[in-house]
Amino acid sequence: MDHNHLRDLAGRQHDVFSTADAHEAGYDDRAITSAVRRREWVRIRRGFFVLPDAWESATATDRHLLLARAVARSSRTPVALTHVTGALALGVAAWEPDVRTVHVTRLDGRHGAIEHGVTNHEGRFRSDECQRIDEDLLVAPASYTIFGAMTLHSLDKAVVIGDSAVNRLLLSEDELAREADAWERYPFSRSARLATRLVDGRAESPGESLGRFLFWRNGVPQPELQFRIDGPGGETAYLDFMWEEAGVGGEFDGKRKYMRSFRPEEDPGEVVFREKRREDWILEEGTVRTMRRLVWADLFTPTATAARFRDAIRRGLRRRVLV
Repeated sequence: MDHNHLRDLAGRQHDVFSTADAHEAGYDDRAITSAVRRREWVRIRRGFFVLPDAWESATATDRHLLLARAVARSSRTPVALTHVTGALALGVAAWEPDVRTVHVTRLDGRHGAIEHGVTNHEGRFRSDECQRIDEDLLVAPASYTIFGAMTLHSLDKAVVIGDSAVNRLLLSEDELAREADAWERYPFSRSARLATRLVDGRAESPGESLGRFLFWRNGVPQPELQFRIDGPGGETAYLDFMWEEAGVGGEFDGKRKYMRSFRPEEDPGEVVFREKRREDWILEEGTVRTMRRLVWADLFTPTATAARFRDAIRRGLRRRVLV
């Protein structure tokens, strides 16, 4: 048995290897069973495995895509990843996506079927209309895939998926709207069709999408997104939210925002200080007179959060009238 050969093979195959691969490396069925029992391998699907270090370091999304590779490689008929599985394979950012089931679409024109952990959808497109990710993964057309993913999630999560897909230029808002029309008679598509009317590709993160959704759901005037402000020293800032008439700017403060500006060997305090200086010059520039920040915890107290933003906008408009 050549463990190094198997590890190298797994690395070349995106961490997923099969019983046939193990046989090639000199493992018989008894040795395979023993490796799984001793937790030297993780069985992710009948006949498919991942080494423990790859599995333990994988996120829920990563694990879902590892399983999708096993499904695609074991399928007896050609399939393309679709719905949430296809969206994640395309790099779409999602908020708490439902990754319990791998979704694929059959490309042989036959009816779909549901088996343990896998939903096979009936396709209405050809393989040459799909996008090849790598030797294992073929993804259904973007509009079908993204809207399909939106039908499987609640309204707020569907908006996050749609925003991310448009922001990443996988499709346009118009293309998504046309796809929604094609699903008009499809069960459970009503919420997703509403979500397409709320999609805005300028949102750059799930937090920004959820913040905008919170404003919409709670009657806060819709802000301008990615509002540009030029500083006196040639600086440029883009605010996540802006109510220009009221002079109120808003930012979603997620961990990723700070990590994006984090420099190697830099003290985390410097990142926070730099963000504070950025806010200072934004306020000094004059367009923004009030800044309000939104954090993840605020999303779980929507009534209070909406009231805080509404109050800032109301006071900003009143100050403008008085001036």
